[in-house]
Amino acid sequence: MAAGAGAMYCGACIRDLALVAGLRERGHEVDLIALYTPLKGDTERVAETASVYYGGINVFLQQASALFRHTPERFDRLLDASSLLGVAARFGVSTAPEKLGPVTVSVLAGEDGRQRKELVRLVDRFRRVGRPDVANITNSLLSGIAPALKAATGTPIVCNVQGEDSFLERIPEPHYSECVRLMRKNAESVDLFLAPSDMHARKMAEWLGTPSGKMKVVPAGVDAKPFARSRARRRVPFTVGYLSVINPPKGLDVLVDAFGILVNERARDARLHVAGRVLDKRFWKTVVAKLSSLGLGSRAEFEGELGLEGKVEFLHNVSAFCVPSRIEESRGMAVMEAMAVGLPVVAPRSGIFPELIASRKNGLMFEPGNAGDVADKLARLMDRPDEADAIGVSAARRISRHNSLEQMVAGVEAAYEDAMSG
Repeated sequence: MAAGAGAMYCGACIRDLALVAGLRERGHEVDLIALYTPLKGDTERVAETASVYYGGINVFLQQASALFRHTPERFDRLLDASSLLGVAARFGVSTAPEKLGPVTVSVLAGEDGRQRKELVRLVDRFRRVGRPDVANITNSLLSGIAPALKAATGTPIVCNVQGEDSFLERIPEPHYSECVRLMRKNAESVDLFLAPSDMHARKMAEWLGTPSGKMKVVPAGVDAKPFARSRARRRVPFTVGYLSVINPPKGLDVLVDAFGILVNERARDARLHVAGRVLDKRFWKTVVAKLSSLGLGSRAEFEGELGLEGKVEFLHNVSAFCVPSRIEESRGMAVMEAMAVGLPVVAPRSGIFPELIASRKNGLMFEPGNAGDVADKLARLMDRPDEADAIGVSAARRISRHNSLEQMVAGVEAAYEDAMSG
């Protein structure tokens, strides 16, 4: 059971779809259920098979009005049409955490929430289809499903924790505290939690008030095959790549400041290539304005959101990679893909990155939010191209040895077996 991001590519969706495909290749029967909207990943091969529950339009309407908590199922299913959900996700309700406190609390409340009808429908589906060997909820913000599902089927429940903290920390009180209380309550119905890093496992075990033995680390993985380098890393012109969604938490403005220092103060001949969906238009306008005020508009290119082929081409055309996130990243999928290409990455010393990069051989880290430090690291890669090449080679080796898709799938498979054995 995985939350979709509508028409947007997202790291969680890509990870979940790759996991389903990998488990099926290992001979398992996997039923994928999309929540809120259909899932969109680098391939639609898996996503097309997913049925949608907790449709985003129904969730919103049931939150807003008691009338829609009693509408017939036939009407609700019309609102769950993939085409309609896609339009709603592209042009509809805001996904800013600051505005989603009430609905997040309601969904976490499960049978006591305003979306109870959606939960009943989902549990009825399990009753009809039969008890699965294991049920995997891929985000603890969806854990309101767990108590009712556990009571109805008795099936072992596995739940992922993968970045919910950065969302929750932006929800205002009193909804923040109520979300945490409900997540802790729901955790009692979960048999095993899966975290992508040791850091995140420790943080979320404390947050959820769950024993550390109930939290297992399965590192996130990427399919490195499509990213295999077919040509030498670009050295001239030195081009810094940013590929992620564009909003304040991802820190593109920090990178622009660093780029300005690199070019204007340190007289380096460099370029900036940016790709990704604009989630905050006001923020994007300030970034563009800053580039212009620094006289860097002609040195920067924006390519918008990219699918798999475009993403691979983008990464092969840059010299180094940096997404200077303000949040503590739990997965770091974009950085892992850049490392898989063989790019030297510059990442904040926070979240998963100290574990993922591990040493200077695999990448360079900077103090979070420090544009001058980012500029220092980029200048080092520019001035020492042989060292930058060696970092990229080591980074690709690191991904193949510790963060491959095959290793992630095997790790999740073993975790399922642990949950089933009790």
